[in-house]
Amino acid sequence: MAVGVTGHPDQEPVLDFAFREAALRHAGLRAVHAWTHPVATAPGEMQPLVYDVDGVGAEEARLLAESIAGRRENFPDVTLTERVVREHPAKALIDASVETDLVVIGAHTGMSAWLGLGATAHAVLHHARAPVIVVRH
Repeated sequence: MAVGVTGHPDQEPVLDFAFREAALRHAGLRAVHAWTHPVATAPGEMQPLVYDVDGVGAEEARLLAESIAGRRENFPDVTLTERVVREHPAKALIDASVETDLVVIGAHTGMSAWLGLGATAHAVLHHARAPVIVVRH
């Protein structure tokens, strides 16, 4: 199984579902966190034209580790693999779908996007090579 990890606190239901499902299936779980470049965290915040790719990658790996931290203790039988990649999240999850039997992704409720799904969820649903579960949160 694979789960897309954004690192946002509102994604807790997605991660909870993925870990519970992996435990029920006696399956390993790959937590996939993708990033493309530094993003602004506040309105008007300037981003550097040049940045340390390794430094940002290390920060993204820390974000993934923090996102899944307590779940290792709650689900000790789930073999967890962490994967941080520098590419679009949709591509990372589609690539992960080739090597797994299920992909779990999140979608915000109330989004005005097509059928309430964002671009990443829409792309994964259309191009994944494995079944996809969308957890609304």
